[in-house]
Amino acid sequence: MNIRFNACFRQFIVLLFVCFVSCRKMALTAESGEVLALTSAGRSTTTRDIICIGSGTITRLVPKFESVDVIKLSTGTLLAVLSNEIKHGDKTAIYKCMSTDNGLTWTAPEQISMNNPHNYFMLNVNVFYVNNRLYLIIQRTPDGKNELGEPLISHSDDHGITWSDPQRILHKRDRGFIIINSRNITITNTGRVIVPVAYGQSINRVGVLYSDDHCVSWSEGPHPFGIKGYKFSEPSIARLADGRLIMLIRTAKGWIFKSYSDDNGTNWSHPVPTSLQSPWTAHTMRITPEGYIVVVFTNSPIVESSPGFPRNNLTFAVSKDNGATWGNYTLIAGPTNSDYIVMEPSITFVNDKILVSYLQEWLGKGIPPPDNSIRTVLYYTNEIIYKFKPVEQPVAPTIGTAKPGLF
Repeated sequence: MNIRFNACFRQFIVLLFVCFVSCRKMALTAESGEVLALTSAGRSTTTRDIICIGSGTITRLVPKFESVDVIKLSTGTLLAVLSNEIKHGDKTAIYKCMSTDNGLTWTAPEQISMNNPHNYFMLNVNVFYVNNRLYLIIQRTPDGKNELGEPLISHSDDHGITWSDPQRILHKRDRGFIIINSRNITITNTGRVIVPVAYGQSINRVGVLYSDDHCVSWSEGPHPFGIKGYKFSEPSIARLADGRLIMLIRTAKGWIFKSYSDDNGTNWSHPVPTSLQSPWTAHTMRITPEGYIVVVFTNSPIVESSPGFPRNNLTFAVSKDNGATWGNYTLIAGPTNSDYIVMEPSITFVNDKILVSYLQEWLGKGIPPPDNSIRTVLYYTNEIIYKFKPVEQPVAPTIGTAKPGLF
């Protein structure tokens, strides 16, 4: 009797262990999933090297938000700051959501506590810390219709609960041409705070605004630059491990261009194309603690009749050589059909992970489906960075010798 019982018990234990292993394997598969990795040449393969922890939805676009920037507060909570789409909603207000689980779930959007005595129309938002004070740089739209206004600045000393009245950053006659849409504020080795800007969407120049006194006063960079006909716009800037600055630039030629500065953003090298193939749409860039560049962009050839499209995917790429070459092309969102676009990405480092927030917008007819939203996706940083896979670099176009300024 005891022998038969012991044998049955052993079989039960073995069966229980097998079930546990199978269930664990299924759980790990569900957590990592199979994501589509896009090479720079457009070929696609499946891989498990990039592990998506999960995704969340900030809002269903009621009101219709377009711009989002996310920051990890000193309290550990994530703060998402949102602005309304330029043609919809109250453009004199900025909104916020909070997350305590690394961006997987969010509180309902609520208007932030900020007086706006001048009734400025506000669009794209950039949130960052300087000396433990939280700042917002906001795109101002003078007529509420065009992205062509001098930026605004506001600050908070209570973790984003209340904010100072927004003030124009330059305190000069309205220039009416500065665009900020990269969600990328850079602090150099000397403490200079740099805001990348573009001078309209037809002037073909990019440049910087900067502050050397912790955002008290601001100046305009002396040497904006561009290439005639290339529609330079929405630059992003990051500080490399060697102290130089790299600028990535949206263009209408089907490739993201790059430029470097070794003097705190005063002068910039002749812009040249990277191997990042992309239409004329926004991207975002960050530098990891190890000094690698992570960029999120739309990895598609342009449509000749409409160089700003398609906007049917958002893709990771990583550079370990300061932007000379790129690898680990990995799909984040899409590819979408013609009824959807995905755009306006933002990168936030959350402990050892990367959070990507972006807009998914439905352009079809009728009532938008439920997944019309601003979304967040959380990835393991080490899987993105350390399982680095270089890819064959596509051949970017060559350009002639250029001169500083508008050329």
